[in-house]
Amino acid sequence: MIGNIYLIRNDNKKVVPALCLQKEEQIVIMGQIRTANKIDIFNTQTRNEMENYNRGRKGKEQIKIRKKYEINTVFIGQPQGLKSKSVVMVNKLHKIKLHQVIKHIAQVSDEIVVQCINLIDHVQRLSELKKELHVLKKKSQLAQINNEKYQDYENRIGQIIEQIGYRNVKSRNEKPFLNYREVPNSGYIKVYKGGR
Repeated sequence: MIGNIYLIRNDNKKVVPALCLQKEEQIVIMGQIRTANKIDIFNTQTRNEMENYNRGRKGKEQIKIRKKYEINTVFIGQPQGLKSKSVVMVNKLHKIKLHQVIKHIAQVSDEIVVQCINLIDHVQRLSELKKELHVLKKKSQLAQINNEKYQDYENRIGQIIEQIGYRNVKSRNEKPFLNYREVPNSGYIKVYKGGR
């Protein structure tokens, strides 16, 4: 059953195509399938092929090359039984019972199932890191407001940003107080006194 594409009835009573990823007794975990668009097919190429395709085109005509942390689909091509090239959406998983499986459509290789499972683990890890990043940013801001030490929070935020793959803003500019107003330290400082 694992590696087969079925029509299933999800919890919302809609019939959708899905790829079977795991089976546990009477419960099956399926990844929903959708038709691949131009960007999905473009991102199956090597990086050099993508850059060659975009070279010479205007900015608005270029197709965006997806970065590592943006990918949440696996391209499966067009196995026999499907009408078009398709992708598995790993962020749309359905946990269903066996009686909700309606019809067998096609079959894919075991490599694609392994890719989907690895991508699910990767996406879950990234979402956990993003939640931790959000909490740490709040703690850092509270520590700044309360005039407490927050260097540990900032170090961990930097590590998480590198693990996720975002660009670190502080590495681009070496100014220590990039996001804060700097105290004027040259020229005359005007002091205005309120009068009656």
